[in-house]
Amino acid sequence: MLLYRGVSKRMDASSNGELIPKGSNSEITARHDGKIRYDGAFTYEKSENNAARAQHIESGLYDNCFISTTKNEKNGNSVCNK
Repeated sequence: MLLYRGVSKRMDASSNGELIPKGSNSEITARHDGKIRYDGAFTYEKSENNAARAQHIESGLYDNCFISTTKNEKNGNSVCNK
């Protein structure tokens, strides 16, 4: 199985093909800033689960260190062509 990461050719070249997350924290505390939903998915304490969920909202949100990938090549290409 292949995983695709939607980045531009320039970004890929500048990182020498390495997958580099925007943030630096594997565990984060969600903030009351209007970006998250209050549906029980986030917890009040610092956690890896919060960091992963924040990544699904916005890359690097709250300084999380996760990356997003897709199994769909078309979806990966659509991200880098925005």
